[in-house]
Amino acid sequence: MNCALLLTLAFYKGSNFPKRNLKMATLDLHTIQHTLHCISGKWRIPILIALFHLDKARYSSIQQYLPKIGSKMLTSELKMLEQLNLIERIITETPVTIEYQLSTKGQSLRPVLE
Repeated sequence: MNCALLLTLAFYKGSNFPKRNLKMATLDLHTIQHTLHCISGKWRIPILIALFHLDKARYSSIQQYLPKIGSKMLTSELKMLEQLNLIERIITETPVTIEYQLSTKGQSLRPVLE
């Protein structure tokens, strides 16, 4: 039995939960596990919270908001969050600036992280 099924069974133990809905509950648990995997790590949640407060922010603004993060770590975490579609990288032409903001998917985490 996989971990997700065990957690689902533990959650619904003792309730009148119909067995036909167990598969749907397991899928929901997989979604939760995927979300937790995406935001796990020491710096991902603080970066997301920084972008909640700053709306659009340049690299230096995020670094000032999180003074203990190293530049290499911030760069790699921003790239990872962008790959996970939690943040968007906005490049303007004149003058060339790069700003980060929460994507729609990232905005959906706001109630959870506030």
